[in-house]
Formats: sequence, C-alpha cells, structure tokens
Amino acid sequence: MSEDVLRASASSTDWRRLEEKLEAIVTDSRVTFEPATVANAREFFGLVREKCPMPEITKGYWSTFCFYWPGLEFEVCAGHVEIYRFYDGRTDIEHHSRNPGEPFSPDVIAALPG
Repeated sequence: MSEDVLRASASSTDWRRLEEKLEAIVTDSRVTFEPATVANAREFFGLVREKCPMPEITKGYWSTFCFYWPGLEFEVCAGHVEIYRFYDGRTDIEHHSRNPGEPFSPDVIAALPG
C-alpha cells in the first residue's frame, strides 16, 4: 500500500485520538517533562500529521516522546531529535539539534516516511 493511501486512510478522528495520546503521556507520567520537550513533540506531531502515515507514539525511556513506524523511530527531546533506523542486527542513529519554534532540519524532514 502506498504512503499516500496509508496517510489518507487515517481519519481526522484517528489523528485527534493520537494527539490526545501524546497529551496523556504528559499528564499521566509520574516524571515531569521539560516544557521544551513537550513543545518539540507537539510541533513534530504537526509536521508528521501533514507529511506521514500515522505513527505509534510512546513515552521514551527518559521524559521524551518516541514516534514509531516500521524500522524507524524518532525520539523527540528538549533540544534535539534522534532518528533510529533499524536493520538486521544493527541500528543507525542520527542526532539533530532542534529547539521549539525552530524549523526542523532538512535531514529530519527527509527521513520522515512518506
């Protein structure tokens, strides 16, 4: 199935529920999230909603947000975004600085699925 078809198959209700999940991660966590981490995650969510098929979103190991697609993960932090690409037996990791309100780097945008 093409990425366009996958993106179109997710309704606005599905995206709204996913956004609510992102907010629930913050409110339900026993650990406090930095405001910059939350802002970066909200802005990344907006980017993903416009450009990608729907991901899974979870809390990271630390107070971060992880956006997952098959074989690909973006971990959104207060001052950067990490990209993990998973292969048979290895993982490639990239680190891209990014503060709330700044544009996402071309490398982050190019790595998005779809």
